[in-house]
Order: sequence, then C-alpha cells, then structure tokens
Amino acid sequence: MVLIFMIVALLGCKPYRIERHRRSPIFFNPNFVENPQREVTLEDGTVLIFDSVLAKSSNRRRGGGKSTPFKIREELEGGEIILRALLPQHVLLNLLVCLRNEEYELVYDKLLAGQTRETYEAGEGLEGFTAYLTRHRRDMAEWLTRMIAGLPLQQVQMTRLEGNVTRCRLRPQFSSQFKFKSLDVYWENGQYKLLMIR
Repeated sequence: MVLIFMIVALLGCKPYRIERHRRSPIFFNPNFVENPQREVTLEDGTVLIFDSVLAKSSNRRRGGGKSTPFKIREELEGGEIILRALLPQHVLLNLLVCLRNEEYELVYDKLLAGQTRETYEAGEGLEGFTAYLTRHRRDMAEWLTRMIAGLPLQQVQMTRLEGNVTRCRLRPQFSSQFKFKSLDVYWENGQYKLLMIR
C-alpha cells in the first residue's frame, strides 16, 4: 500500500475510479441520441463507461463464432434483412427500428408469430396490417421507446403465460400516459415472435 502511494506521488498521478454501467441499446443509436457517448469523465476524475445491455452476447451459440457480438438485426449484401430475437427485449427493439423505418412488410414477414400472420391472411392481410401500424405508428413508437429505456431500470414486467407466451408491459406507475399497455411475444422455432399488442 505504501509502495503504491509512493509510486503515485513520484509520478505525480492522481488515483481515479472507473465505473461501468449497462444501458439500453437505444442510448447508443445515433438515430435516437445525438452524439452518443460510451465514456464520460466527471470533474472528480471518475470515468464512466457505458455498455449496451445486449453487447457481445454469446447467448446460445457454440463454436468459434460465439465470441462475435449477437446481432438482432443484420442487413446482408443482397439487401435481405434478418431479424433475430432470443429474448423478448429483442422483439421490442426490432419492432421499434422497423416502425422508425416504416418497414411494415418486414415486420409482417419476419417478426410476426405464425398464428398472428394466419389471422391477418384470413382477413385484411398485409394491407390491413400496414394500415394498422401506419395509423398507430407514433403512439406505438413512443411506448416502445419508453419500454426499452425502462429495461435496465427494471420498469418493464416480463410475465410468462401459458403456451410459450411472454407478456411485456411497463409497470403501472409508468404506463398511464400511453395508449398501448402490453405486448405479447411467442416462442416459435427457436426465436421470439410478435404475437399481439394491446
């Protein structure tokens, strides 16, 4: 201890503290936050380092590729977009980005649960689905943004229901100002899919 103090005194360096904090990925997206910062130094010298709650996950992957970051959205060279959702949170993030980009057909084809798509196909189809999302785009995006921001703070309840369904909703003290109240996801073929929004 004395030796460390002497070295610090000799070198004229001040000790400082590093704090790591995990935040929602939305805080690092330049489309939502202007000049997102991953590192901030406070006046007292404390260094705050911010990482995404989804950063560098190797969840459920094996072999040599497990060290590469898990991508919930991947745009291939040919223009195809792949959406992945190993957690209910991934559905929230993918849906928000698709709403922002007005990619309604992508949601319909890649993010919807099979039974939800079948219901639409038996009725209004893609046109009805697109009309619904277009009509409610702003309210839905505000609600999803608030839910995603509340994930690291545990302001979102994830409730397992029967039949591989998980319900995501803001805790009651945060939800009153929003039109939408819950989003159900369904575990289907090794991924979560969007089942229903209420």
